[in-house]
Parts: sequence; C-alpha cells; structure tokens
Amino acid sequence: MNNPPLLLAAGLVTLALAGGLTQLVFIGLLGMLLFPGGVLLVGLALRAGRESGESPGSSLASAGAVWGGALLVAASAFQGGSLAFSVVIHRVHPGAIAPPASASAWFAGVLMALAGAALLSAGLRRYPGFSPDHGLRWFAVAASVFPVSAAIFLLLAPRLPITA
Repeated sequence: MNNPPLLLAAGLVTLALAGGLTQLVFIGLLGMLLFPGGVLLVGLALRAGRESGESPGSSLASAGAVWGGALLVAASAFQGGSLAFSVVIHRVHPGAIAPPASASAWFAGVLMALAGAALLSAGLRRYPGFSPDHGLRWFAVAASVFPVSAAIFLLLAPRLPITA
C-alpha cells in the first residue's frame, strides 16, 4: 500500500481506538498492542510519502514536527481513555483509589491533543506525499483523536468489564 494519506488516517484511527480500549479488561490487551501499531502506521505513511517521488520539500524539521506531533497525539489518546476511565470508575465506585478526572486534567489533555495536531499538520505541509492544502484537515483529524478515544471508552464501558 503506497497511499501516504490513507496510511496516516489509519494510524490516527488506530491510536484513537487504542486509547479507548486500553482501560478495558480483556480488550485492553488489544488496545495496548494497537498503540505501537498506530505509530507504525504513521511511520509507514511517512516512508511512503518520502518514496512517492514527489519533489522533496521536506526537511529534518518537518519530519521531526510530524513525529513529535504523532507522539503527542498518541499520548493524548491514552490520556483521553484514562480520563474517561476515571469518570466511569468514580461513578461506579465513589471511593475508588484512582484520581478523579479534574477539569485541569481534561484541559491538559486537550492542550496536548492540540499541540500534537498543530505539530503534525505543520510538518505535513512540507512533507512529500501530502498536500500542503490539507493542513487544516489533518489538524482537525489529529485533534479529534483525544475526544474520540474518550468517547470509545465511554460507549464500551457499560457493556464490558473495566480494570478496577
């Protein structure tokens, strides 16, 4: 598969899914395996972009920005699932030992997602295989990984056992 945008989209979806599944009991093992899988898909997207034969307008800085952004987005996916877990566990067990999901923790997760999305989209504007006109779209997709991972956990938690 030599379609860099499709590989990157698959990597971001995989990271969101991993963040949402990690806190669930048995499926959480799958979620933990999906994190490196998502990062691998991002790497494959960058490699496919580099090998696309387009004029190399990228630099080490743009590749670093993409990787830094992808890692921040991955961390925000895990943060989104963890905060959603904290909300659910305190609803089920009010005296749970896990720290409650504070507004500042949610704000920090949003900032992490936005910073990662900004780095990723800025780096992709100069990376071969990616259109410089789609920076805002990549920003929106990458920034949505944090809330989507939380939503996935919140949707599955009532149906599946959570780690408590």
